[in-house]
Amino acid sequence: MSLYWNRSRFVPDDQGNLVSNNWYRSRYAPGASASTTTLRMFKLNLRIEKLALKGKDNYQDFSNLINELVGKDQYAELERCLFYYYGIDISEVASIDGVKKKIWQAILFQINTPFSNKLKAIYDESQIYQLGVNIYSNLDSKVQTTLSLPLSGTFSQTGLTQSISIVRDEKNFKMQFLNDQIKWVKIDRSEWSLVSGVDTPISVSALEQFYVGTYSNKVSPYNLKKLEIPVEVSRHYLISTEERRTISGSSSLYRLFYKFEVTREPYLGEINENEIYTPLAGYLVQNREYAKLTGARKTYLEVSKKVAPLVPINASFSTIKITTTPGFFATYIFNYDDSNFTEDYNLLVRYQQAISYLNS
Repeated sequence: MSLYWNRSRFVPDDQGNLVSNNWYRSRYAPGASASTTTLRMFKLNLRIEKLALKGKDNYQDFSNLINELVGKDQYAELERCLFYYYGIDISEVASIDGVKKKIWQAILFQINTPFSNKLKAIYDESQIYQLGVNIYSNLDSKVQTTLSLPLSGTFSQTGLTQSISIVRDEKNFKMQFLNDQIKWVKIDRSEWSLVSGVDTPISVSALEQFYVGTYSNKVSPYNLKKLEIPVEVSRHYLISTEERRTISGSSSLYRLFYKFEVTREPYLGEINENEIYTPLAGYLVQNREYAKLTGARKTYLEVSKKVAPLVPINASFSTIKITTTPGFFATYIFNYDDSNFTEDYNLLVRYQQAISYLNS
């Protein structure tokens, strides 16, 4: 399996090196009511960030950290943290050892700069994040779930009622037991496909399993059980249960199956940076930073918003509307410019306006 990277846009710096313009995804420190999972993910990211801020030579310490997590059976926490904070998906990686350096390089690409620190604050306040040019909402309301009715061993409908339900609490999924005779639960990541007309899991990888009962070493059927299913990732799952059911007057143990889908639809649109130079820029093109400081180089934002057909678009804070495609995108150029302030300040204002437009 190859490592899946979320698409990033790379641009040359002043020395001609390719650098990513991804904005590192920051979150406020978890509050007092934050879940254990959220706190662990936050603390793990602090460890990763501390190593990355020291520079690329700290790769061995980063590698040791991954080894430590794997040794402590905390791989799911690493997977969740990398995706949530850096947009790096390692769910299909066959061996973490083979991609450590790629992960490290991707994290270093997203390390803070003074400008990005300010932009992060704007993104956090607006509850959005950016992967490449794509902008996504961070609101939990964008997460949808679907749990099937109980399925048989051939994954056909059984006509039975659900014996479990799955609810979301803060940043966690939790399982509620509707049948106190459930004995065992197993959850696998899975891909589903139609086989002979039946929706069937064609590949599975284990996530967690547990026994249910009233003994001290089992999960109580009368309490909610927190699951290892991440809220932040769109994915399908196969849930297997073993439970006692009474059907037609006969009580027996049954193995039942469920398809569980997590779908996140947070996509808002795109923000593309377009650099322009004033007619007097001349040789300043050779030094992009100096051109920016003198006002000869400016970065305007081309913003495309996903819209519904025939919905009027309000972008009164933008001076140029370049296209409208009903049902797809409405695109505007944000070119706010105040000569009393620096280009970095003006660019932050353009980002504020662009984000307001995308969230409108």
